[in-house]
Amino acid sequence: MPESACGEDRSFDTRLIENHLARPWYRIGFDSDLERALRHDSMKIRRRHVLIEIAVLAGMCLAVAPIDYAEHPLWALALTLRLGFLLPVQILAFRSAFRTADSRVLDASAALSLCSAMGIITILACLAEGETTTRYVTVQGGLILVYSALTGQRFRIALISVGLVLAAYDAAILLVIAPKTQGMLAYVNFVTVFSLGLLGVRLFVFERSERLHFLNRQLQICLNRDLTRLTRELAILASTDALTGVSNRRAHEEYLEHAWADAGQRGQWIGLALIDIDHFKQFNDAAGHEAGDHGLVAVARALQESLPPEGRVARYGGEEFVVVVRGADPEAVLDLGERLRMAVEACGLMNPGADGRAVTVSIGVTSVIPSSLARKQDALRAADHALYESKRTGRNRVTAQALLPNAARHHDTEGRRVA
Repeated sequence: MPESACGEDRSFDTRLIENHLARPWYRIGFDSDLERALRHDSMKIRRRHVLIEIAVLAGMCLAVAPIDYAEHPLWALALTLRLGFLLPVQILAFRSAFRTADSRVLDASAALSLCSAMGIITILACLAEGETTTRYVTVQGGLILVYSALTGQRFRIALISVGLVLAAYDAAILLVIAPKTQGMLAYVNFVTVFSLGLLGVRLFVFERSERLHFLNRQLQICLNRDLTRLTRELAILASTDALTGVSNRRAHEEYLEHAWADAGQRGQWIGLALIDIDHFKQFNDAAGHEAGDHGLVAVARALQESLPPEGRVARYGGEEFVVVVRGADPEAVLDLGERLRMAVEACGLMNPGADGRAVTVSIGVTSVIPSSLARKQDALRAADHALYESKRTGRNRVTAQALLPNAARHHDTEGRRVA
């Protein structure tokens, strides 16, 4: 089945739905997957129809019982067949239809209810005489018409059920009842023609309308799904740096705004690190911009893979990156900065503009508990000052600075910290 998901536990492609909608009016059948989905969706409505049909037939069994007693010459047999056999069968069919979640069982329950009721009435009509026979035949024809108009069975099953009942009904009247009762042939023709006509109307009006409604609903689900997916993809593209695949500056600012507010509410530390690739202009001049792009991707990957789960990296601009780490106190953010520096140096990327030495980064870090006296602009400024200090003192090192002035500390490439 197609990969795109539409509806619960089903997968359809938009083009499949559109192809079904474009079919000629007389082709109402679906592909197997859509047909199963339709049966699943329409099960509740079809069950309600079948239960009403069975209840009507069971009600008629009870309602006509007094006629059996008062008019039928074999009233004891009639009551036994109606109340001792037919009524329990109707109750069994009703119970089965009420409990099932299988459309085949539902169709079988409806067929059992109809065929048993029509069979018993046909037997009683054949055994009756005169006006009593006419009443039985009239009631039976009316029930067939009602069933044809309201049945909850699928069309093919309904056609088979009604066809069998009509065949038995017509045969009984033509062979047994008509010779002893006048005027029944016209009524038989009326019931036969109109029953099949009502089934046809149900097929090409009600069932086709139901199927079109289902297809349009599925198409809307698919379109909504596609729109949601495209919106999500656009949101990702809008927040992702196209070259390196990490977050872009706009996404970083949104994330920092949220993380800063959350840390302030919780009274937790939040760490920042500004990272700049050393001698990147010489790299571009010596190797070309395409190689420079590959270098940016490699550095971004090294930074991303070295971050803890609570960290997030973004491209800040040019060859500069920024990292936000929730819950990182000054010691933790300094250790993280050193880990990021070592990860870039160890990634194996050489800088042809720096005598073939490994590509390195300079990093400035800071950590703060947000408050009215510690704004994120101040934290970014402190990290920027620390980065400048790393560059000034030789590059390929990490410098940490608090928000207070003149409170910087560094450590060089060997890890020695300098006050």
